[in-house]
Amino acid sequence: MTIISRKALLSFALFVLVGLISCTQINSGGGDVTAPDSNQPYIIESLLCSSLDENNHPVGIATDFPAGYSVYLWVHWANVKGKHTVSVYWYDPNGEEQHRQTLSFDTQENHQITYFYIETSSSATAGEWLVSLFLDGQFVRSLAFDIINN
Repeated sequence: MTIISRKALLSFALFVLVGLISCTQINSGGGDVTAPDSNQPYIIESLLCSSLDENNHPVGIATDFPAGYSVYLWVHWANVKGKHTVSVYWYDPNGEEQHRQTLSFDTQENHQITYFYIETSSSATAGEWLVSLFLDGQFVRSLAFDIINN
């Protein structure tokens, strides 16, 4: 039978105590919300990417982009039958508007894909940029992305 020294016992107790103190509790949760009004347009998916393929599908989905390259905003809409106007505003890390784009569409379909892009210069301001999306003059959402200077 091995006798544990007082020093070893104190070291073990300290180890356990530090472990208990440093453990962080993990919180999680969930919930449910009412689905969008079936008569109102809504976004199924929106994302940022580096380009589009020949079928206008996103390629290079990311949130970090090198300066001197294009950044695309790709949006899949639902319940958009009829005439609509989509606008986007691109803001640099200083909150200054760098570009504004607007397009209109008229569809008999319930789904529509729209995309926009901005071509950054090699000297574009590095940091977190923002693109804000509007449908028929109403704010829908913003997406943040980073421009990285090489």
